[in-house]
Amino acid sequence: MIATTTMINRTSRFLKIFALLSVGLGVQLSAQELSILGGLLPQTAAERSSFTYQVDYRQDFYRNLAASVAYINEGHLRGHHRDGTAWQAWARLPLFDERMSVALGLGGYYFYDTQLGPSGDSLDVHGTAPIFSFSATGYLSNRWFYRMMLNRITPSHQIKGSSNN
Repeated sequence: MIATTTMINRTSRFLKIFALLSVGLGVQLSAQELSILGGLLPQTAAERSSFTYQVDYRQDFYRNLAASVAYINEGHLRGHHRDGTAWQAWARLPLFDERMSVALGLGGYYFYDTQLGPSGDSLDVHGTAPIFSFSATGYLSNRWFYRMMLNRITPSHQIKGSSNN
């Protein structure tokens, strides 16, 4: 109980300091982007095709700097259902009078992989991995945009299309 109270007090103190610094430094947090992305893992000799999707919230801090948090579902392969949360910093390059931008992201990915266990039960394997991303965004108006994104997630164990990794 004491440890929980101490953690809440530290978190509350951190949020207050962050709010004061944001106001004090004059940081305007006006550009907010919420995107829902979808994809497809192609069929291979060992696996059938599977869907993937991502829900991403990105916040611009300056013209060329942003941060994001995302939920990524990497698809449902035989013996693996891996998904998780990614936290990234983005270097952004606006193009064509801010009607388009390209960005490179780098961050951490906390995943949980539901795997088929040796006795037929399911195992929840958790881990962290670096994530590298590239995105290209076109702005249709100040509220609507379209985005193409490529993610490279490199965990210590790869999904190889079988449950015997």
